[in-house]
Amino acid sequence: MHKNKLTYLTRALMVMIIMPSFVFCHSTGQNKQTKRFSTITESFEADIDLSITATPFEVQLFEGQKTAVYTYKAELIKGEDSSLQEIPHSYLGPIIRVKPQQKVRIRFNNELSDESIIHWHGLHVPHEMDGHPIHVIKNGEQYIQNSNTIAI
Repeated sequence: MHKNKLTYLTRALMVMIIMPSFVFCHSTGQNKQTKRFSTITESFEADIDLSITATPFEVQLFEGQKTAVYTYKAELIKGEDSSLQEIPHSYLGPIIRVKPQQKVRIRFNNELSDESIIHWHGLHVPHEMDGHPIHVIKNGEQYIQNSNTIAI
């Protein structure tokens, strides 16, 4: 297989998967989220624009009672259809495919009763957009992340 094609396929397969392994935490008054992360930056022209909503859900994992989980639903606002893939019949979040140097906007909506943060696996983003607990998102709030993908 041609090296460039293999590199592209490797990068395409190394996707961000939003999973229930998001870090959920309780703030002790150190929440430094600002309006900077809750409004659209008009000068940022996103190649991919997604809305992701975290909500509580119950699934039948084992016999007996259902298990309480967090689920993540996504909507592609702008971009190629292949940029977003839902996983049918799963509480896991969607698979998001990005290419190096693409501009990505993520609108993370927290409909959980707890504060939440979002942490990316497989994507290099600025530290203030990578799920540090000082940037928690309260119930009912939205966190808007605008970034260029650097390397996958």
